[in-house]
Amino acid sequence: MCGIFFSCQQTDQDADCYSPEVLSKLNNFLKRRGPDALEELTFLKHDFMLKFIGSVLHLRGNEIVKQPITDCNNNTLLWNGEIFNCGIDNEDESDTLYLFNQLNECQKLGKSVYEVISNIRGPFTFVYWNEHEKSIYFGRDFIGRRSLCWKKVAEPFSLSLSSVCPPGLNDWEEVPASGIFRLDFNEKVPTLQLTEWNRDAFGGITKRNLY
Repeated sequence: MCGIFFSCQQTDQDADCYSPEVLSKLNNFLKRRGPDALEELTFLKHDFMLKFIGSVLHLRGNEIVKQPITDCNNNTLLWNGEIFNCGIDNEDESDTLYLFNQLNECQKLGKSVYEVISNIRGPFTFVYWNEHEKSIYFGRDFIGRRSLCWKKVAEPFSLSLSSVCPPGLNDWEEVPASGIFRLDFNEKVPTLQLTEWNRDAFGGITKRNLY
């Protein structure tokens, strides 16, 4: 099991969403879920500061794939899950790296992020920044077998996601396991959409705006 945390806030806000003390405690909680590696990545996009924190419990592959995993284009993935149908015969390979490559190949192969994620068989939680679409995708498998909580603030806009709730804060809620969420940064104020699972829990395409 791995620990994941993501937050976005406008750069003109007076301070970070969380104090250094809260972030330090949060990192400790995350590391309990992933004691083998803990990494943090922060970058600016469209007047927003995006923060990714990932901890890893190494279960598969010869080498630890640290999270967040990113590439030269700034595509970034946080992943906590297992993929039972990824087609990897060699147990020395990482399903995290497999999924990251699949997501980054979407545009070239004419697939959508929704299609790649909805085809996964297994428990999961993920957060993925798609540089080409300027969007954050996140969600849980349709049964909700991996934890993910969120905190949304409308004005000024901010969104936080975490597999563990920050200690001492009780204004967080569980992310519904009802589909794949997309936070679109192509507008001045990001738009949050939900693509719901269909009846057989795979490949849902019904979208609705949440903000």
